[in-house]
Amino acid sequence: MSAHPSTFAAEPDSDHGIGWTDYATLQLRDGGGGVLHGMKRLRTGTFAELIAFVASLPEVEREAYAIAKAGDRLFLSREIRLLAERPDFPLHSAYDG
Repeated sequence: MSAHPSTFAAEPDSDHGIGWTDYATLQLRDGGGGVLHGMKRLRTGTFAELIAFVASLPEVEREAYAIAKAGDRLFLSREIRLLAERPDFPLHSAYDG
């Protein structure tokens, strides 16, 4: 499920899993694009850290955020919730789901 299919040297990606430690950014969902695209970034961290953060928010607030993962893949609240509930999610203690 990793969004980046190869490495910098175009070698096959050996991690065919979720990529919990991949670099990711937390963004406002309707932050727009263009020249100021980077200014909507609120926080950076691993994919798992940001999933735990969003999943810990009150449900009504989660819709405002998205997680952009390495490889330009954007995850919205429904996918974030499903990922946080997976049995292999590494930060279950940080998420009370």
